[in-house]
Amino acid sequence: MSTVKYFQHHQIDKEKWDTCIEQSPQAVIYAYAFYLDIVSPFWEAIIEEENGNYLTIMPLTWRKKYGITFLHQPIFCQQLGLFSTEKEVGIEKIEQFLQIVLEIYSFVPRYQWNVHNTCIFKNLESIFIQQLGNKNFTFFTTHHLALSRPYSMIYQNYSKDRKINLKRAEKANLEIVESEDIEPLLAMFKKDIAQKLPKGVAPNAYELFRKIFKALKVRKWCKLFYTKNTKGEIRAGALFVFYQNQIIYLFNACYQETRKENGRTLLIDYIIQSYANSDYIFDFESPEIEQIAYFYKSFGAEEIPYPAFINYNHLPFWVNALWEVKKYFQ
Repeated sequence: MSTVKYFQHHQIDKEKWDTCIEQSPQAVIYAYAFYLDIVSPFWEAIIEEENGNYLTIMPLTWRKKYGITFLHQPIFCQQLGLFSTEKEVGIEKIEQFLQIVLEIYSFVPRYQWNVHNTCIFKNLESIFIQQLGNKNFTFFTTHHLALSRPYSMIYQNYSKDRKINLKRAEKANLEIVESEDIEPLLAMFKKDIAQKLPKGVAPNAYELFRKIFKALKVRKWCKLFYTKNTKGEIRAGALFVFYQNQIIYLFNACYQETRKENGRTLLIDYIIQSYANSDYIFDFESPEIEQIAYFYKSFGAEEIPYPAFINYNHLPFWVNALWEVKKYFQ
């Protein structure tokens, strides 16, 4: 008989954990132990175990601030949630996991489940709204492009603007080169993109990404490409993750002055051409930004929803009041 329990970090058998992820239909790179160790070093979990094997698991990526421990979504980690070796996860099990989560955490600013959890959540939406409240349960969207057709057929579904911009990129005489040096990509992002983000970029984000890149490279799960001009100068770059049948557009950047060259369009199209007529799904890993979503849809990608908890706050009134005071004096 299986048991479902909360596990602290030191209690988790990471070999069993990764075996469960590998055998799970919901498998994503973000949920592997090595990845969680980088983005949330002391992550914990809820685990269903039977005969020493992990059947269903849920990573708990927590932080602590002002003495309050809360569940949150780490940077560079779009989707977590439930992962199971079973083909279908029953309603009772979902409710059991959710109950344990809410017993542990009174505060969940944001926690994102994976796209394969969507059907479960849509079927049980009323239950989650009852448990969490209408304002604390929502669906976000990423974009997927199936590469199962020939490139010519995929290209037909590019928008008119995307086709025009691809031709501009080709006329710019850009060369696509594969690299193992992540620093130019981070430098481009830091110079011309980071400052435009509403909340900026955490000081440790760049070092975290270096660790992620190194770990993915060791496993041969990623490819890094740049565009260069005729002078050999780097103009744009992108890191693509290859795992099972997924290609994830994990990170990209270009200089402000090179945007009109459409180097990133060229890189995405290059990957689509290279892996067309295959079982791969290209995951654009979309943020909730309309302009970026429009760009991804211009390649013919379709919207794929995934569930999320947001702004769940059952902390005592006096704790919230003290927190607001501390934020005011920061």
